[in-house]
Amino acid sequence: MVYFGPFRDENKIDLDSREQLGANHVISKTGGEGFTDEQIKELTKANGKDKDGIPFDLEDFTLPDRDQINVINEAKKNGEIGDYPLTIATEQGTQVVITVSLRGNGTDVTAPDSGTASGMVGANNVEKETGGEGFGVEEIKELCGVKGKDKDGNNLKLEDFKIDEEQLKAINQAKTSKNTGKFLLTYETPEGEKVTVEILLTGTVEVSFDTDGGSEPPQMQTADSGKKVQKPEDPVKAGYVLEGWYYTDKDGNETEWNFGDPVYENMTLKAKWKEEPKRTESTSEESGTTAENGFETEENEDRTVKKQAPKWEYQKRVRKKTEPMAKTGDSADIQFLILILGISLVGIQVIKRSRE
Repeated sequence: MVYFGPFRDENKIDLDSREQLGANHVISKTGGEGFTDEQIKELTKANGKDKDGIPFDLEDFTLPDRDQINVINEAKKNGEIGDYPLTIATEQGTQVVITVSLRGNGTDVTAPDSGTASGMVGANNVEKETGGEGFGVEEIKELCGVKGKDKDGNNLKLEDFKIDEEQLKAINQAKTSKNTGKFLLTYETPEGEKVTVEILLTGTVEVSFDTDGGSEPPQMQTADSGKKVQKPEDPVKAGYVLEGWYYTDKDGNETEWNFGDPVYENMTLKAKWKEEPKRTESTSEESGTTAENGFETEENEDRTVKKQAPKWEYQKRVRKKTEPMAKTGDSADIQFLILILGISLVGIQVIKRSRE
């Protein structure tokens, strides 16, 4: 018997039932919702004919191995990647096994607005140790596991994918320089479908600190790429308050560093300062100020400030200081002393007369 198509990725002629069955592989971004049976049948473009050459309808196909579809859907919901087998069959038992490829990035074919009419594309992120030679174009495509189909369901070859050369150049410059970091890399199909992945170059990263005129900088920290560094003790700078530690991002902007984030590349964190608010000096007695020799002194728990007092203020305080002031009880004391003095004088006169 001759298979009379249309051809799919996997095709089967059953010699006993004389049925013909074909189905395509499926490529999808992982995560999100799982597949329904109807989606699988449509995405695989399952087709076939019975022994009389009459085409099958989609409802004539089954997914006989429920464990397979359950494993695929569990993996997709959990965001796992990989290639999973799936069996499609007719009611008479004619079967083909296709592959469902779950990738970290690309087209989520289960989404209502997935745009599968223009094809499917998927690729994985890659993590490699920095250093050594740069990546070749075909090498990086294989490492990312890039796959795709056109709108007619035809498989795309690796050479069909266009790669962003500027992005790859930046990745290879970092790798050959033994730099670490996270880099984007975009693939494009002949029909314009794009998928972007992350290339993570790992290794040891160094984080140094610049206090920008403050106290002695903290020691440089080293960590494995993708790990966190410890927030150092705050430096000090006379007359200033620390706002935070800042770095210059790839766009040249100063951005505050969050010590809860992982570090992927060497960097210098620079202290950013703001000037302390200026205190208002008070000249009133209630504020704790004094004036001596033409100078005014203010004392508080933080500091002592000495400054030239206004001439009128100084003279006022000198007059105030030198003027005698009556105290409470002074008048009564004087009267008592006069009384005692008078009595004493009377007593002296009495004694004098008695002697005469």
